[in-house]
Amino acid sequence: MKKFLLLLIGLSSQYAFAQNLQFFGFFPAYSQTGPISKRLNYNLFLSSTIDALDQTVDGVAYPATTLQW
Repeated sequence: MKKFLLLLIGLSSQYAFAQNLQFFGFFPAYSQTGPISKRLNYNLFLSSTIDALDQTVDGVAYPATTLQW
């Protein structure tokens, strides 16, 4: 059933196109794992993508900023 569902999704999806932009920056991340009880643990992952340089691509200005949290 899982293989059929994946095949159905794959055949029914359209082609995806990505933007051809390159942002030069850094990717700080913090990860922490620990116990809550004998049977339960937690996993925390925080990250941000930061563009470090101002750019102009195809007449569009992109300022140096945080791209995503």
